[in-house]
Amino acid sequence: MSNMESHLAWLRATSQPTQFTLRDTDVKTAAGIVAVAVDAEDLPVLIIPIDDDEPVWTDERSWGVKVTTHPGSFTGTTSRVVVVRCTATEVAQPFTHLGTSLLEALAIDSTQPVKTCATVLSSWQHLFATTSRGLLTDEGVVGLLAELHVLESLCAQWGPQRALDAWRGPLGEPHDFTGPAGALEVKATTHASFLKVHVNGLTQLEPPLGGPLHLHLEVMSASPSGDTLPGAIGRLISAGTSAARLWELLAEVGVRWADEDLYRERRFATVDSKTYAVDDDFPKIVPTMFSSQEALSAIMQLEYVIALDGATPLSNSSTSTAVKVLGQ
Repeated sequence: MSNMESHLAWLRATSQPTQFTLRDTDVKTAAGIVAVAVDAEDLPVLIIPIDDDEPVWTDERSWGVKVTTHPGSFTGTTSRVVVVRCTATEVAQPFTHLGTSLLEALAIDSTQPVKTCATVLSSWQHLFATTSRGLLTDEGVVGLLAELHVLESLCAQWGPQRALDAWRGPLGEPHDFTGPAGALEVKATTHASFLKVHVNGLTQLEPPLGGPLHLHLEVMSASPSGDTLPGAIGRLISAGTSAARLWELLAEVGVRWADEDLYRERRFATVDSKTYAVDDDFPKIVPTMFSSQEALSAIMQLEYVIALDGATPLSNSSTSTAVKVLGQ
């Protein structure tokens, strides 16, 4: 079992508080069995046996993560060990996902455990580099929630890796999702009585080459039983989405591990969803409307709002149906 969270749950259920306790995993290196531990402060630890010819590895560049190399006496074994320790309660949950990634990588290749683990930590390092960069507004939260709901449906249809690759919005590309059959732009609003969406730039509602564009709108309202960003993120990770890559993309839109608890209080329920074909009849401003390149190049920045009350959505506008416009 290479899921660190399962090992930690077992340790916390069977050990006494304030004790440093270990549990062997089913992952091995040439020097011994990799172990998961809970320290006296109830923080997770990963202990990796290494041979004498492995380099000494220390790393404290990531906030809340400390890597040290110790002689075998640290755990009562004869082999040296690398200890990857969580040092801050605020990052205990993301550290658990990091630990799972380390275990999975070692299960695949443990011939050079220090190199393998250093590579994994490097891919996670930016996620532990800062505590906060400011919270999203409610408008930003519902917009991101809508994208994560689409990502969930796409994971069920395509599988986690391919679905995550199709999520292009955080990378600054024109459309939120792209697929072999077209593209999907995702919007959200909390104004059920007046459907309006904000559009940024000339290309956001321009269909991609070789396929149509659709716009999927989720209508949300604040609700004590509604969904949260941490809830949607947790479901995606449980479904097999790479936690490291998902959080890397979330960081691009300003969502950080350290703010997870703050986002738990902001709950929104989806009360309706509509999907529209962005065709010739759909309200939009796109480059083809301009008669000359000179006129087009003179537009330096464009943001506008469109009302969708008069637009006709597809007959079936559920999120699971909306992702089908991207193809198979």
